[in-house]
Amino acid sequence: MSRIDLGLQRISRLLNILKCPQKSWKTIHVAGTNGKGSVCAYLTSVLNQCRIKTGTFTSPHLIHRWDSISINNKSIEEAEFAKVEEYVRKINETNEIGASEFELLTATAFEIFLRNRIDVAVMEVGLGGLNDATNVFEPGELIATIITSIGLDHVEFLGDSLTEIARHKAGIIKRGVPIVADGTNAPEVLKVLEQTAAAHNAPLTVVNNGNANADNVYQSSGFGSIPLTLALNGRHQRQNLSLALAALDIAKQHGLAGITNASVINGLKSVSWPGRLQFLRINGTLVLLDGAHNVESAEVLREFVHSQTGAPLTWLFAFSSTKKAQNVMSVIFKDKQISDRTIGIYTTEFGPVEGMAWVKPQDRHKLADIAAQFHANVESLPLSEALTAATSQKDGLTVVCGSLYLVSDIIRKISQSALH
Repeated sequence: MSRIDLGLQRISRLLNILKCPQKSWKTIHVAGTNGKGSVCAYLTSVLNQCRIKTGTFTSPHLIHRWDSISINNKSIEEAEFAKVEEYVRKINETNEIGASEFELLTATAFEIFLRNRIDVAVMEVGLGGLNDATNVFEPGELIATIITSIGLDHVEFLGDSLTEIARHKAGIIKRGVPIVADGTNAPEVLKVLEQTAAAHNAPLTVVNNGNANADNVYQSSGFGSIPLTLALNGRHQRQNLSLALAALDIAKQHGLAGITNASVINGLKSVSWPGRLQFLRINGTLVLLDGAHNVESAEVLREFVHSQTGAPLTWLFAFSSTKKAQNVMSVIFKDKQISDRTIGIYTTEFGPVEGMAWVKPQDRHKLADIAAQFHANVESLPLSEALTAATSQKDGLTVVCGSLYLVSDIIRKISQSALH
């Protein structure tokens, strides 16, 4: 099955035949629209520093499909992935389960975690929560659930209101399992989370504005004071970091040994999450890569770009076919400082996405028509040409955004160039 088809029947049957590997460890389950990956990165880095054997599953992959699965903060090897994936696919085919690509990937991750004998899994929801393939854990198998910032995204699957989408995200809440929620969410979102938590007798911790004191320090109950020093770019990361710290506090209370003040601080120093407000140089030009593809993430990107130096800005956009490019560009270019600094916009298309044949790019010419509403200097080019043109202004800043698949293609191109 090569399309999105939400539901738990197929994945549950597949996991039952695999003898339920997900019951072999404890899990922190993370849902939300924005910030899920960053929260998972914070958790993984700290747990690794604590010498707790940790498996992490995030999506979508940045470069290769096996990048979605890591053990102790290191992506698994292609050979291991291929071997286990083949095993899972054969079970799927032999039993005529008809699992989707994401369900197969999820089951592969679980089987790899089992074979590596992990102690804790950090699991990012793929889409929504309630009917997502990762939502197969019983209450006793969970340490905590986390729900990050929720916005209007994937409306074709989750509904076109924040309330509807929040109900899907809240589907990961389980009876008696502590939940950590982003308190900056809209009131209607928090209402859904509060009601669902109460119905499931799940202790709810709402993290608001970092829950930090005037000295920008997070005060935990289990491992002391933690400075909210950010290894990842963007002011919003203070909130994501605080969500992770609240979950680690719960994990400490859960009995996980090794979570100490020093291990948490050292773990946070080494956290990395590529493709999100990431700086690098391409063709001698400073480039900012970011996967912003919805209104909420565009607001974060706009704030960050505004805070940078007044260098000329060049933009390179590509979007998935289901995303609202007009809304994203409107959010970015309503900032007069950014609009005035912009010297050009390029639109392009990303290539085929491995393992996700249903993901298609928007037509770059149609994107150029949208971009022309915001700037006079707009050009539509194939990716290689667009990247070369967009990085020709050596004293400026080139911002690449609109899709993580675009970011992935560019990182892949850079890696290939380095090899040659």
